[in-house]
Amino acid sequence: MNPNNNTEFKDPYKTEKKTSFAWRKPVIYGFIIVMAFISVRSSDLAAESLGINNWLMILIDWLTLVLFCALAMILHCVGKLVFSLLAGMQTALFTFGPVSLVRDKGLLVKKKLPPVFRFGQCIMTPKADKTQSGSAWFWYYAGGGVSNIIAALLSAAVFFLSDNAVARWLAMTSFFAMAIIAMVYLIPSEERVPNEGMTLLRLCKDPQARIVAHNTLLMTGMEFDGVRDRDIPEELYVGADPNGASPYCDLAVTKALHLVDCGRFSEAKQLFDVLFFNESVRSNIVLFSETKLNIAFCIMMLGNDFSALNDLMDEATLKYVHNSSAYSIMPLRALYAYYLIACHDTVKAEEIYTKALGLRDSCISSTSYEDEMKNIEWLRAGRTGPSPFGQ
Repeated sequence: MNPNNNTEFKDPYKTEKKTSFAWRKPVIYGFIIVMAFISVRSSDLAAESLGINNWLMILIDWLTLVLFCALAMILHCVGKLVFSLLAGMQTALFTFGPVSLVRDKGLLVKKKLPPVFRFGQCIMTPKADKTQSGSAWFWYYAGGGVSNIIAALLSAAVFFLSDNAVARWLAMTSFFAMAIIAMVYLIPSEERVPNEGMTLLRLCKDPQARIVAHNTLLMTGMEFDGVRDRDIPEELYVGADPNGASPYCDLAVTKALHLVDCGRFSEAKQLFDVLFFNESVRSNIVLFSETKLNIAFCIMMLGNDFSALNDLMDEATLKYVHNSSAYSIMPLRALYAYYLIACHDTVKAEEIYTKALGLRDSCISSTSYEDEMKNIEWLRAGRTGPSPFGQ
């Protein structure tokens, strides 16, 4: 691909608007409106039973709904954890609030992760000695939503069976929160990244995609166990397709990162160039940002024409680097190289280097941190001595 060829694309490295399912939001908003009408009556009866002023009850209603939404998120993460463990998977990361457990070099340890993780995260991976399971993939992606649905049904049962106005109001609020969280996760969407419902839809339709998804999760687990990208067996990348939808393109991104880690920048750039125009990648803010960063990095490592870098390192990409570098050092590698090699701005590069030094305790993977610091140190030394890529 020639970034300067304008016959088809005026600016081939500029970000395009992400796509999503148009019917998803009307369904959710419609449910909220219907539930609001039903909840008003339950709330009025509860206020009458408690002898509370209606305006005060409105405030209590909102606070209670927020509380139940938080409980629904906790239940979603716990449900995903429990169902995945029962299906034979193992924990890579589980966090909610101040509790953060991360599998680092094979051991489950406590870590102080950035605030972004306090909203709840659960990453499960297959066991390295287990073959692809027929049910593990389903429960990994559906376990959280199923837990919310079960809780919603139990809440509905309490609402219909109880004669107590307060109990019915609390049950209705619980049903509202649990159902909303289940819908957000299970109704297919890829507005920012494919949600669990979208992933389930694709995996249910395509048995081959389940194998590809399994291998991708398996490699994620290997990285949590301290295995470097360059040491991952090549056969796990079979099925990677830069022109395909998720999970095929997800695996292609992983393969391209493997090529970068091996120092095969030309091959990596060719793969990333195809991924750049893949609509599934472009609709996924994480994959698209990583793709732009790595194309830029490969261009700098190959010494190619730097004219495309300003479009690659645009405002959206820099924002992604800022957000993701709170827990992953890899994006900083490309940003450091950009300021040092392309912009010749050593002051800005040193700011990035200082930031990288402060990420030791907040990075999810200590192996990734150690490797990326070696890469940045090599760049900082003017790329003298043996290259850390491929070593």
